[in-house]
Formats: sequence, C-alpha cells, structure tokens
Amino acid sequence: GKLKDIPDELAKLDNGIRKITVSPGGFIAAGGDNGILLYSKRPYIPGDSLSRISIGGKDRIRSLEFVSNNQLLIGTVQGKLLQFNISTGTKKVLEVGIPIEQIIEQILVTPKGVFVLAGGRVRRMPLSELTKTASNPKDQIKGAGIPKEVPKAPGIPKELPKTAAGPTNLTNSEAVPNLFARSIFKLNEEKLLIVRNDNALVLLDIATLQWQPINLDLNLKAAVTALKSSGGRLFLGLDNGNVVSCNLQKLGNIFSINSSRIMFAHRTRITSLAYDESSKKLFTASLDRSAKIFDLNLEILDDEKEIERSPYYLEGFDKWIWDFGLIQTGKVKTLLTVDESGKLKSWQTDAKTLFDEIYSLSK
Repeated sequence: GKLKDIPDELAKLDNGIRKITVSPGGFIAAGGDNGILLYSKRPYIPGDSLSRISIGGKDRIRSLEFVSNNQLLIGTVQGKLLQFNISTGTKKVLEVGIPIEQIIEQILVTPKGVFVLAGGRVRRMPLSELTKTASNPKDQIKGAGIPKEVPKAPGIPKELPKTAAGPTNLTNSEAVPNLFARSIFKLNEEKLLIVRNDNALVLLDIATLQWQPINLDLNLKAAVTALKSSGGRLFLGLDNGNVVSCNLQKLGNIFSINSSRIMFAHRTRITSLAYDESSKKLFTASLDRSAKIFDLNLEILDDEKEIERSPYYLEGFDKWIWDFGLIQTGKVKTLLTVDESGKLKSWQTDAKTLFDEIYSLSK
C-alpha cells in the first residue's frame, strides 16, 4: 500500500536534517546541515512543539546520541564533540583528541564508554567524564544502548570556519589500535560491528578494544551502511539498496554471520533501519527518496518474494531520507523520519492504524 498525505510534518529547517535519536525515556533530538538542534524537554508525543538551539558558528550536526534523558552528545562536521544538557540548555566541548577538520561521523553509547568515529579512527572515552554534569539521579547514564546508527553519507566540504562552542572540557580517550573504519554499529552490550575501510566486517570488544575478523557466509559486494540488531537477529542495510537478514552465531571464540534472506529493498544506499519486534515490521530508508515498511510476518508463507512484493510505501519525499526514530506513546507506535528537505515527519505504524489508513485511501 502507498501511504500518501498521512504524515504530520512536525518541524521544518532550511537545510537537510541528517540525524534523529531517541532516548531510553522517549525524549528526541534531531539536527543537520544548518547547525540547529531540535529537541524535546519531556518524553515526546507527536504534535508537541520542539525546542531549538544553534550549536554555534557555521558548523553542522552530523551525529547525535543520548547518554541519558537529560544528556545529549553532538558530533559536528568541524570535528567538535559537544555535550548538551537538555534541562539547562547549556553545552560544552569535549576534547577527545580529534583533529578539528575530521567529521565526527558516528557516536555510540555503551556500558563501557562512548565510542566516536572520526577520520576513520574509532575512539573510546569513559562514561565517568560525562556523569560530571548530571545534576539529577534520574539523569545518570543508562547502560542500555540507544538504537539507530547512521551510515556515512556523501561528503560535506570541510573548509568551514573554526568557531568556539562554549567551554572546553579535557576528556581522556583512547583509539582502537590498528583499525581504520568506515562505519561502526552497536551489536549488543559487549560488541561493536565495525566496517573497515576495505568493507570487511570485524567485531570489537568494547571492554578490551580488541577486534577480530568475523566469518560471513556470503560475499557482500557492497558496503554495510546500516544495521539493526534485535534478539540475535541482524539486518544489514547495504550501499546497493539490499537488506540482508541474518543471525550471529558463536562457536568457541569464533563468530560468524549466517544469512537467511537477501531483500532487494531499494535502488541505492540504505541510510537507516528500524525494527519493531512486537509487530515484526522492518523499516527501511534510502537515498532513492523512499522509505518502506516490510511485514516479516509473511515469512511463514515460505515465499521470499512475497515480503518484497508487499511493503507499505511512505510517500511524499522529494529528497533523500536520512534517518528513522521509533517511539511509543501508550500503545501507539510512531515512526519519525528526517530528510534532506529539512523536514521531521511522523507516521503511525501499528497494524490497525496502517489498515485504517490504507482502507481510507482506497475508498
């Protein structure tokens, strides 16, 4: 089915919104190429107004990740890592040894520290550096991971002015040795999945920073640009628009990824994946300016092509779709999308709502 004119446009910026992230408690934050951060001051309900703040100068937001409901990390094109306090509206620069011209592509929060990808190097800084600003016990860092990792996108010019962004805080960090990466993804509470510069996949132990190759039962001809992990099941989004459904297995000290299905989901790069375990819906976004919802309940039919033939299409995008956020309010689940047009939209995703929407469109 095609879902036209259904989304609510929640916010609009002048330039593309690259990233959206959701905290464990349902707070949201989004930002992109004009350096404006959109954020909620309470668990977000679609339709609520969002606060706005500029990160300063002509810098641009490339990565976002909640550390707690009150603390947010912001990575920029100029190589700054900012810590933002949602309650007070204050921010500071964390010095973690990243050269000023290296884009902070990704940030991942884990129980053993915060991992940052910039200039092909993966760095880890301790969580203790971030808890110093938490003023309320409820705001302390949670061990649980935050979903949604965004792949590298087409380059943005690096020749931008060097601007100050609030107080500077010297922070200890360490780089993962002998590893140059294109993308990093959180696999579970102990491991990261790393895409090396040569597109090979390796597993990184977040405690020891030791990495090891991982066996893969198929030859990926395109780089992994998005990943979603759920209950031992993996979804790999590829640069060619395909999605691989697979499982992670361990035999002794050897890890392997065994594929079960390749879905020809989009015409080009997958930019983001989300998965709802309760409804078995897989959400995919791409640079082909489309987003889709695949119903994996159809796997019981034992017909691989049926899943590809029966997605819901999220329409109304005239430019690239960059990222997803999935939130739940009571029993209602809502998908949030951000795109190159600078729009933040919401979509109802539960089965009954989708049925009602499609039925109303067909009348």
